[in-house]
Amino acid sequence: MPKGALTQKGIERLMPQGAHAYVYWDTELSGFGVRVSPGGTKTFVFVYRTPAGRQRWKTLGRFGAVPLEQARKLARVDTGIVASDQDPLKHADAARNAFTVKEVAERWMASPLWEQRSARTAESYRQLLDRLILPALGGIPIGEIGQDDAIRLHESLRKTPIQANRAIRTLSSLLTWSMKGKVRYRVLGHNPCFGVELYPENKRERYLTDDEYARIGRALRTTTVAPPIKTAIELLLLTGARPIEIASLQWSFVDWVGSTLKLPESKTGAKTIYLSPDAVRVLKKWPRHAHSLYVFPGTGRGDDSRRGDHLHPSTLTHAWADLRGLLGLEDVRLYDARHSYASVAVSAHGLTLPQIGAQLGHSQPATTDRYAHLHDTVAKQHATQVGGSIAAALKKRVR
Repeated sequence: MPKGALTQKGIERLMPQGAHAYVYWDTELSGFGVRVSPGGTKTFVFVYRTPAGRQRWKTLGRFGAVPLEQARKLARVDTGIVASDQDPLKHADAARNAFTVKEVAERWMASPLWEQRSARTAESYRQLLDRLILPALGGIPIGEIGQDDAIRLHESLRKTPIQANRAIRTLSSLLTWSMKGKVRYRVLGHNPCFGVELYPENKRERYLTDDEYARIGRALRTTTVAPPIKTAIELLLLTGARPIEIASLQWSFVDWVGSTLKLPESKTGAKTIYLSPDAVRVLKKWPRHAHSLYVFPGTGRGDDSRRGDHLHPSTLTHAWADLRGLLGLEDVRLYDARHSYASVAVSAHGLTLPQIGAQLGHSQPATTDRYAHLHDTVAKQHATQVGGSIAAALKKRVR
């Protein structure tokens, strides 16, 4: 953490450091410093704790517009206010009604910026807010959220590290918007989510074996699985698609001539899913439902969306949980069907990593690289076969 006695020339020499802002702290007055943005803007700030123990940031003015000594005097006045168990931002809070995290989150979700997000991302953010963030922090004024709150939220979710990390990223996005939107609900300053150490996310790999595929197939044929669920799961297994892509599939996306599904929107944008003859047969046997655009309309009950919408992905997830319990495959998630598709593509058919990425619709090569160990195994098998053929040729006697 950079610090030193603030001087006019010293501040002029401060330069941006990477993609994040930083604060150069004054060693003569506790809590007083200069925030340097990635673009080089320098702003005087004062950081303190309220009588309740919350860390708050107050902006004192932009360097150049406010002289250093004036900013230092303002910080000294605020130091005295804090020493008398008062909050220097109390009047500013009252002026903007001290909006709570919940109130600002509702405005965020109704903003034009929110509408620019993909439906999948928006739904993920909404669920994280409703289930994890707002129950913990919703009633706190957003201006009072500090790093202690972010760390406390993160640590409370340590048993589900991926969810914990996603919650912090979502809270960070909300706080950034609250400081930089047309209406600022929080004083521009340091985002308290920056610096929260995220949990390691160990990618879990689970691939179905031939025997497990056979058991699942038999269960789909013989158990009392509802026809829409059975057909949707069968398509997931045959295509390697994401559950949401099959659950929300529309008939207009099906290209019968090209044997493809042309999705206008997915996690990675527009996407084409290539259908095998077996997948085409599954779709052709499945009846169209009157007055619905969707291949699998929702019922309006339970986990499904309201009637007229598509089958909710959680309906598939819950049905799969029951099915895998019957089969003794408790460690197999529905999403593992996608990993298993990639595994078969490599091990049984020798597809390269770029080919798998194209098939599954990966936008980044790094996403496909998780299957590199499978590709290495196939490459070793090929090397054994090729090397064996050459070795055999070398051993042949020449007449």
